[in-house]
Amino acid sequence: MVVAKAGTQVILSLMFPTALHLPVETSPSLPVLAFAFLLSLVTGIIFGIAPAWMTSGSVPAEALRGSGRTTGGHASLPQKSLIIVQAAVSVILLVAAGLLTKSLVNLQHQDFGIRTANRFVLHIDPFHAGYTPEKLPVLYQALEQRFGSIPGVQSVGLTMRSPFELIRDMQGVFVEGRVQPFPDQLSSH
Repeated sequence: MVVAKAGTQVILSLMFPTALHLPVETSPSLPVLAFAFLLSLVTGIIFGIAPAWMTSGSVPAEALRGSGRTTGGHASLPQKSLIIVQAAVSVILLVAAGLLTKSLVNLQHQDFGIRTANRFVLHIDPFHAGYTPEKLPVLYQALEQRFGSIPGVQSVGLTMRSPFELIRDMQGVFVEGRVQPFPDQLSSH
């Protein structure tokens, strides 16, 4: 877990070298850790006790000579079943990992209709700079004019959230000119 945490921090620092605050949570998830621990415990018990249980009825002298080391024709039905189940689970996990990888690659190359090449996102917090809500329209207009006058800039837009930003608090999206729903109606839409 320490290596995974350190590796995650290194990867994020390489991806975002100048970022002060990242919207990515790197702390381990306790439910996932508990599930992984229980799964490894059950797997260890099943695949550790089952062979010992099957060989408990054998003669110790034959076990020391190595007569039961093969899984050939002398293997019992539980031994063969255990190997088959282990191979089947391994194949299922490999197929699932392959499908997940393919889905992630497809998602990475998905066209969301937003051109991200040469797009820059600037986060500002006017309230910490001393602006009051009455002064915000003038500030926003000045920002649009100044950024629009930079050579090479084709368009400038202001928004509360960027398209790929993590939304921490849900706010409604309203169409200008239409009646806004009451807060209790927002959950039903």
